[in-house]
Order: sequence, then C-alpha cells, then structure tokens
Amino acid sequence: FSGTVPYELYHLDNMEQICLRNNSLSGTISPFVYLLHDLELLDISHNNMTGCIPPEIGELYKLETLKLDGNHLSGRIPENFADLEMLREL
Repeated sequence: FSGTVPYELYHLDNMEQICLRNNSLSGTISPFVYLLHDLELLDISHNNMTGCIPPEIGELYKLETLKLDGNHLSGRIPENFADLEMLREL
C-alpha cells in the first residue's frame, strides 16, 4: 500500500482502530483525523510520513494507542496530548 492516506478514511467516524503500519504511505497526517472521534488505536508507524504531528490528534479523547515511529515527522509533540487521558502507549 503506497501513496497518501485516502481522504475518505476520515469519514469513517465510527472506526475504532486504524492500523496502516509497514506500508509505503507518504505525505502528512491530515488534520481531518479529528473526525475519527471513536478512534482508540492509530498506528501509522514505519511509513514515509512527513511534516508535523497535527494537534487535532489531541482531540481524539478515546485514543489509547498512538504509534507514529519509523516515519520522518518533525516538530514537537502537541501540548494538547496532555488532555488524552486514555492514552497508554505513545
């Protein structure tokens, strides 16, 4: 699986888990990720993602696991991640 994360994925608002690790995904993490309000696991590790981690991830209050390692992300972890009370693995 290569290319960017399809925009249509962000319309699956009842999705609880997204695992796209070990692909050849590129581009940035879309700020539209906040639309996935039921998301508990987001794993896009070991791809070719670039850019900053969008602060909109900090609005995913049910998020328990976030795996972004193995990419080419830059910048700081958004401050609002401190509000992710369910987050257990980063």
